[in-house]
Amino acid sequence: MKGSSIFIFLAIVLTIFSLLNYYIIRRGWQALAGTGGFRTIVLVVYGALTICFFAGRALSRGRPGKFAESLSVVGSFYMGILIYLFLLLVFVDGLRLIDKAVPFFPAVLRQHSRQAGRAAFFAVTGITLALTIGGFIHMRYFRVKTMDIVIGKRAGGIETLNLVLLGDIHVGPFMHNPRLEKIVQTINSLKPDLVLIPGDIVNEETLPSELEKMTESFRKIRSRYGVFASTGNHEYFAGIEKSLSYLKKSGFTVLQDEAVLVDNALTIVGRINSSYIGHTERRKPLKEILSGVDLNLPVILLDHQPVYLEESQMAGVDLQLSGHTHGGAIFPITIINDRLYEIGQGYGRKGNTQYYVTSGVGIWEPPARIGTTAEIVLMRVKFHP
Repeated sequence: MKGSSIFIFLAIVLTIFSLLNYYIIRRGWQALAGTGGFRTIVLVVYGALTICFFAGRALSRGRPGKFAESLSVVGSFYMGILIYLFLLLVFVDGLRLIDKAVPFFPAVLRQHSRQAGRAAFFAVTGITLALTIGGFIHMRYFRVKTMDIVIGKRAGGIETLNLVLLGDIHVGPFMHNPRLEKIVQTINSLKPDLVLIPGDIVNEETLPSELEKMTESFRKIRSRYGVFASTGNHEYFAGIEKSLSYLKKSGFTVLQDEAVLVDNALTIVGRINSSYIGHTERRKPLKEILSGVDLNLPVILLDHQPVYLEESQMAGVDLQLSGHTHGGAIFPITIINDRLYEIGQGYGRKGNTQYYVTSGVGIWEPPARIGTTAEIVLMRVKFHP
């Protein structure tokens, strides 16, 4: 984006963010009227969560360390709290408006409106915390999804291929090394011929010590033809040169608007992420990348964001693998995700081009999954002309 575009984008985001917080604080203050110092304590705690959100990110960029990471963790949980507090408050206020037009609340609630307001406050807060904590616990679980893919081309002497796809790992505050080791063990148990990762492998908050451990873990992956990756937006947020250095140290072949022939049988293409704040580089047209590629052989594309799907179809790509969306991560953002992207999660097809958008094995923020599940995908690919 250009400087003016960044300013406008940030201004819009901060305005929305401020309005959401004003609404939540105002309604909480009203609901806790008459509780004395308790509502002041609640306001201070909520304000501290807001400060953690900004302070954690600022310190992660200026003075990264355990303290900055801890603030980022608290701030990330705050994002989940913010979303669900707002949605539940809107739901409660919606009921109040309906009741004014068509009364349906029990008379006792109107007679004791202050007590009812406090009860609603504790109910909304309790449900929010339950959803946030439950979503965090579910986030740490991942499944192995197995599916069959048929590509209508010959692939040299290869008839079948065990392809393992995992995306959006987000090594950082919520993906420390013990969990990453478990993921690597799972990958190896699937006996992959090829491991493909379409971006967002690292996070901007990731400590150098964690990055070093990451490289040690990733180098344990056992794959017949290796591990290929493309970059996502978070590689750029973290500093692209640093990110590439660690990924290559991990034994990955990182493709940035590049194509590579594997075993004279199939082509793997990796694209630069289509858009990210502060980066102005233009990526190459896909047809230009494929100009020297034998399209009689299967072409598998790694493209972090599932956008411009027609370009892949027109260029002759057989299988596009993407991530980025996390499947929406939490309800009701899952619904928005399905409306925002033509294929926001899972499998899709356009003509002869097949697509799969993984919900990812990690998460960014808020650190929760509600209505989605983290996944590693095992694709049993068959080549039949």
